[in-house]
Amino acid sequence: MAEPAPDYLPEVKNRVVHILVLEDEDAHAELIRRSFLKAAEPYRLTIAQNLGEARADLGRETPDLIIADWLLPDGNGIDILPRKDGLAELPVVIMTSHGDENLAVEIMKSGAIDYIVKSESTFKDLPHIALRVLREWENVRERKNAEEALRRSELKYRTLHESMRDAFVSVAMDGQIREYNTAYREMLGYSDEELVRQSYREITPEKWNAYEEKIVQEQILPRGFSDVYRKEYRKKDGTVFPVELRVFLIRDESGRPEGMWAIVRDITGRVLQEKALALANQKLQLMNIIAWHDIQNKVTSLRGYVELSKDLIENKKVTEFLTIEEGILRTIDTQIQYTKEYQEIGMQPPRWIRIPDLVRMTASLMNMGPVRLEVLMDDLELRCDPIIGKVFSHLIGFTLECGKTATEIRISCRETPGNHLTVVYEDNGVGIPEGKKKSIFVRDVAKFHAFGLFFIHDILEISGMEIIETGVPGKGSRFEILVPKGMYRTGGAGDNRD
Repeated sequence: MAEPAPDYLPEVKNRVVHILVLEDEDAHAELIRRSFLKAAEPYRLTIAQNLGEARADLGRETPDLIIADWLLPDGNGIDILPRKDGLAELPVVIMTSHGDENLAVEIMKSGAIDYIVKSESTFKDLPHIALRVLREWENVRERKNAEEALRRSELKYRTLHESMRDAFVSVAMDGQIREYNTAYREMLGYSDEELVRQSYREITPEKWNAYEEKIVQEQILPRGFSDVYRKEYRKKDGTVFPVELRVFLIRDESGRPEGMWAIVRDITGRVLQEKALALANQKLQLMNIIAWHDIQNKVTSLRGYVELSKDLIENKKVTEFLTIEEGILRTIDTQIQYTKEYQEIGMQPPRWIRIPDLVRMTASLMNMGPVRLEVLMDDLELRCDPIIGKVFSHLIGFTLECGKTATEIRISCRETPGNHLTVVYEDNGVGIPEGKKKSIFVRDVAKFHAFGLFFIHDILEISGMEIIETGVPGKGSRFEILVPKGMYRTGGAGDNRD
């Protein structure tokens, strides 16, 4: 029958150490009890005479340590607990009656943390042995927990990398490949043994070395990562193919760079698509140019014949019809000019454009007559399609054609609380009637220079901007262009380059 000892010592570290002792000989159990009674440390003993009693005690409370006789009436002491990976789930010290070396090996293999040979001196020393064993067990447990955490972390790390569709690679600062996933190896066609002997410089065509070294020095080392950039890799069979990647810096505990890792994507398919699209665009553009020239020539010839016909015909009604036809041809000619401009939209990538210089240059190529231009934004730059100049040429053209009484154009800008910039174009002409304001950006070439305004709307929309008309009828037109944050800047170099 288990005989728990009373809590005979004050608690240390907020608890009393609980020890379960399995000893079937009463004399030995008493010696063990007395030994712990004399100890300076706080202990509480539960003594069981066989495995059955001990298991019942374990069902009620889990001890901190088990000290068990090797031979018990119903089995070996180590059998008190199930074992996991060869170790008991709690620290177990086995006591034997003799110091047989082979038995000691068997006991330690069975999962015990320690064993002792029974004697009067070892019984007296059990409290110290218990403390030592508990410290050892704590170290073992911490090490096992750390190893398990590391194993789980490595498993998650490896599972993540292996489940990635994109390739992953980690390299030392000298470029030597240290780690990679299956997608990376298959992308290059090397075996594991071959790939670990490579550096990223060896699998990169030489023409990219200077470019990539510049990225390392100017982006990765100063800020810890690179922009997404393109380069090429060379497969084991010599095939060169395009990739896209972003590189991140790895630092050691002292903060020194020790390596880099990257997500790499094979963009062969995308590059082929881009080339095919570029070729298709070139063919379409060539077809448009040829068609535009052919139609333009035919319209010009037809206008010439209409003009000659007017001189040869005396019938006023016929002359009137010819005048109408001439107007229609003039409109067609204007539309053709607009379509030529339209096909230029999106042909070049966005860039920083210095707007004041652009506006003044645009105005200098137009017959401004009595209209004076005032530009009140000396350092504004917009990141947009270079065709932005057409916006201002059409706005000025609208004032010259439809402003009638206009004598002044003012272009200014202001930042607004909504995180955007407003560029304001205004004149002092007749303005736009209230009923026409909603339709001026709808394609209607017969009134209010509307095709040009429709064209302006599309140019700005492609660049992520909006345009509205807020003028007062009879006092002038006022167009407000809304530019999102990040697409404008002031005080730039003004060199019209990216």
